[in-house]
Amino acid sequence: MPRYHVPAVERAFRIIELLGAAEAPVRMSDLSSMLNIPKTTILMILTTLERMEYVSKTPHGQYQLTTKFIELGSKSRSLKSLAREHLEGLANELKLTVHLSGCIDDENVLIDKVNGPGFIQFSTFEGKRQSFHATSSGKAMLAFMGDEQLSRILQKHPLKQYTPHTVTTVEQLMRQLEFVRRNGYAVEDEEEEAGVRCIGAPIFNASHHLVAAVSVTGVLSELNGLAIPAVAEKVKQTAEIISQVLGYEVSSMVRD
Repeated sequence: MPRYHVPAVERAFRIIELLGAAEAPVRMSDLSSMLNIPKTTILMILTTLERMEYVSKTPHGQYQLTTKFIELGSKSRSLKSLAREHLEGLANELKLTVHLSGCIDDENVLIDKVNGPGFIQFSTFEGKRQSFHATSSGKAMLAFMGDEQLSRILQKHPLKQYTPHTVTTVEQLMRQLEFVRRNGYAVEDEEEEAGVRCIGAPIFNASHHLVAAVSVTGVLSELNGLAIPAVAEKVKQTAEIISQVLGYEVSSMVRD
């Protein structure tokens, strides 16, 4: 055994790593059995991590990591800093506004934005909360979530109607998500704002877990129907590059 060894610290990080790799919140009993750590020890560690706001407990008594770990890394290897040059490259190539969005505490949150070069600018901003069902970024993320997280988000966020084109039933949304899984990208067609289209694609990490989505936004004249397939390929390519930077081994961005 190493000269300096603190079992409690080791156990805490084993719990953190397991929660970070999980697709959904985990029960304390499952943590105990998977890590072979007594429940009383697990409870003490989780209680401490929860008090320090590194872990949160769901209404059902399950545990998940908070965004505090993202905040700690924001000055070095954050998703925003890793993706920035690729977002700028996409914006310059397509002459469209590019967004980076993430699922934080079951919210679709705008992480970064690169404005397009044209006169038309959009009022989005870093930190903005967005809908899932009426945005391309939201649908790109929903399509690749685990079933439990997807169900939880749909219960938490009613399918509000923003325009006549907004999907307002779960059945319609599920059909759209099947399209996303087959094709690797999502389309928002005047669903949140009239006259605006967006195309988004999912970003994955080294553990093959969904972490974010990249999307482009334009008015109808910029993103007409004929342009969508070509633009979608560029968005998917950028999502793949960012995923690779995060350690993801790209074979296919489309889930079987």
